Amino acid sequence: SSSAPRQILFRMSIAKGSESTTAGKLSVTYRDTQGQAADPHLVGIPLLADPPAADVQAIVAEDLQLRVAHAVDKAWGRRTSSNSAQALLRLREVHQEVTKELEAGRCPASTADDLIGDLARAEIAISRGAEERENARRGLREKSQMIQMGNSVLHKLTPDS
Repeated sequence: SSSAPRQILFRMSIAKGSESTTAGKLSVTYRDTQGQAADPHLVGIPLLADPPAADVQAIVAEDLQLRVAHAVDKAWGRRTSSNSAQALLRLREVHQEVTKELEAGRCPASTADDLIGDLARAEIAISRGAEERENARRGLREKSQMIQMGNSVLHKLTPDS
C-alpha cells in the first residue's frame, strides 16, 4: 500500500560492546485489537522468561539518566520564564522516580546516587534563583511603598476643611 512506511527506524542499545540480550520483544502491526486495518504501530510481546537483572538495571539506568537530563533542562527553561515552582515540582517528581527504581533494585546504587546528586544541585540552583527573585520583589515593593509614602502630602485638618 502507498501509505505503508518504507522504513521503520528503531534503535535500542545499552552500551557499545555489551553482549546482546533480550529485554523485550516488539512487533509491527497494521491491525487494531479487533483485527481491523489500522495505522502501523508497535506492539509489545511478553517474554517467556524475565530478562537478566543486570540488563534490566542497565536499561532502567539509561532511561532514568534521560529523564533526569530532560527534567533539569526543562527546569532551567522554566526558571528563566519565572515558573520556578513548576520546575522544582518536576525535579522532585523525577527524584521520587529514581528513588522508587533504586528501592525496587532496578537501578544501580551508584547511578541513582549520581542522578539524585544532579537533581539536588539543580534544585538548589533554581531555589536560590527563586529566593533571589523573591528578595528582589520584596525590596522593590518596599522601595515603592517608601516612595509612595514619601510623596504623600499630609496636611493638618483645619476646622474649615
